[in-house]
Amino acid sequence: MLISIYMNKIKDIYWITALFMLPILLLYVGVIPMGYLRVILFAFVLITIWLVRREHWGLRELGIRKDNLVKLLPIYTIFTAVGVVVIILAAKIMGITPMVNWTSSSHLLFWFMPISVAQEFIFRGFYLTKLKSVYKSPVIAILLNVVVFAVMHIIYPNPLFTLLVGVISGLGFALIYYYKPNLILISIAHTILNFVAVYYGFFG
Repeated sequence: MLISIYMNKIKDIYWITALFMLPILLLYVGVIPMGYLRVILFAFVLITIWLVRREHWGLRELGIRKDNLVKLLPIYTIFTAVGVVVIILAAKIMGITPMVNWTSSSHLLFWFMPISVAQEFIFRGFYLTKLKSVYKSPVIAILLNVVVFAVMHIIYPNPLFTLLVGVISGLGFALIYYYKPNLILISIAHTILNFVAVYYGFFG
């Protein structure tokens, strides 16, 4: 009986993972035009909301918490500051200069914020929490989360490079959220890091 329940949970992980990865792979190979990227992300959010309701999760399970907000703020601040420094140093080493006309970029003026929050809601709030509930090993849960998050980045120019960036950033996000879960703080951190990364041209 216990084995059957566990196998059903594993099947759940498989089809949820496929559900997240398939549209991205279809975008990558050109079956779905890139112009539909934001539509796909919006669909992901709606699907994730449905999955959350299906699990009967409340705000706490999703990491939307105030009880540990002040306690975790210094940790997330250090994490974000280190991430910003790493992005700037990487840009300098690679000879990348910041965007000149960033105020004309619709992504930097508006889209980076909802996209960052949506990604954290999907990949950490729901997906990592779901993985954590199924796999007792943090290594398996974190690695699966990192792989799926990284694959999301192959649709950008220079996919091998952005895949690497996705792995490194995904590992940082997954590690801190796994052990110190707070969806509000991780969303703020992701928003700031996303802004800096796009400002320095890492995601075209």
